[in-house]
Amino acid sequence: MKILEVSGLQKNYKDINAVKGIDFSVNKGEFVALLGPNGAGKSTTINILCTLLKPTAGEVSYEGFEIGKDDENIRKKIGIVFQDNVMDNKLSVRENLLTRGILYHNDRKILKVKVDNIISTLKINDYETQYYGELSGGQRRRVDIARALLHSPEILFLDEPTTGLDPSTRKLIWETMETLQKEGLTIILT
Repeated sequence: MKILEVSGLQKNYKDINAVKGIDFSVNKGEFVALLGPNGAGKSTTINILCTLLKPTAGEVSYEGFEIGKDDENIRKKIGIVFQDNVMDNKLSVRENLLTRGILYHNDRKILKVKVDNIISTLKINDYETQYYGELSGGQRRRVDIARALLHSPEILFLDEPTTGLDPSTRKLIWETMETLQKEGLTIILT
């Protein structure tokens, strides 16, 4: 079943064609990587797909919801892990997740269960009480993934999820993504 369809996607900045008309579709539960050299438009494409940038031309739809028309509904379906960290360095991992989670879950009991499940699934129990600012790069990345999963998205976007990580930490991140995909999450990364 198709969850995402992209047709003729373009993004221009004055005389620069950042995205030059791409077409693809993604099925539910697939693991998709956008590959290309620096400057190829991968991050721009992700930003468009996540409703953060408006395309110059083309169409993007998520199970009938169209970018530019149904952005609020699309945002409910997606989770985003940015290249840069967006968590509060002075809060613990658990505090960060609870603070972000309250945006999606009004019931604190449901939120606590959701955070507990995510912490367990991503195996971040050992450092859930540590300040985010004290974590290693790989630990931060796992917490960033946990944050993106708080509202149970159907698609997870990761922009260069393993950049700057050591080989063993990269392996852990890849294993985490494989586990999430096996659970039915669609993953798109650059």
